Amino acid sequence: MPSERRQAMEAEVKDGVLIPELLAAVVGKSAGEVAEADIQLAEDHVEESLRSKPARVRFTVQGVKEKKLPPLDDDFAKQVSEGKQGTVAALREAVREDLEAATQRLSELAFEQAVVKALVEASQVEVPAALVDHEVMHQVETLEQRLHRQGLRLDRYLAYLQKTPEEYVAEARPDAESRIRVDLVLEAAGKQLAVEPTEDEVTEYMREEVAKDPELKERYLEVVANRTAREYFAHQLKRLQILEKLVQKVEGAK
Repeated sequence: MPSERRQAMEAEVKDGVLIPELLAAVVGKSAGEVAEADIQLAEDHVEESLRSKPARVRFTVQGVKEKKLPPLDDDFAKQVSEGKQGTVAALREAVREDLEAATQRLSELAFEQAVVKALVEASQVEVPAALVDHEVMHQVETLEQRLHRQGLRLDRYLAYLQKTPEEYVAEARPDAESRIRVDLVLEAAGKQLAVEPTEDEVTEYMREEVAKDPELKERYLEVVANRTAREYFAHQLKRLQILEKLVQKVEGAK
């Protein structure tokens, strides 16, 4: 089969980073030594003719680095917690509480998603094609703006993905339609449940959300006074309140 050459790369020698065949070949090698491994190329390899094909990888170890971790002591606890935890014991307790809170939130999110899915499946909602077109175009424009900020171009990005603009749009339509359907169903549920955040609730929600972003935190008054920003946060808060009401109704019906 054809030969391919790759530039030098740095990789961490552990499971989950290197594929098993390369991991077995590189372990124990020193700088200057050559290693070989027989592998199977990925199904989505960039070169179509090489997809899922067997290959032999031959590489030279240019150098070996050792990762050294600092000692787990009180000074380390203070450093990683920015002074909030003064001892290792306190740091461990804080990490345990954070993990428990994260696990609880994941469970809540999974339940919320199940409630929304059931509600959408039980609803007869026809999504106008014009709305889907608008959502897809908005997605493309957002992607183009994000790429532009990174100094990239949309056409080259799509070429890297080996997709035409038409193919990208076609693949984006199902997700766009699904998002719109969820929005329409939640909007209808919000009207039925009489959910409408008050101005004070929106202001408080904005304060909490802006406080999470160091850059926006310094511009709090400007953000709160911005009509577009306020409408965005009001929409987000309303969606959260609708989800809370729906979850409460489902739990109350159990």
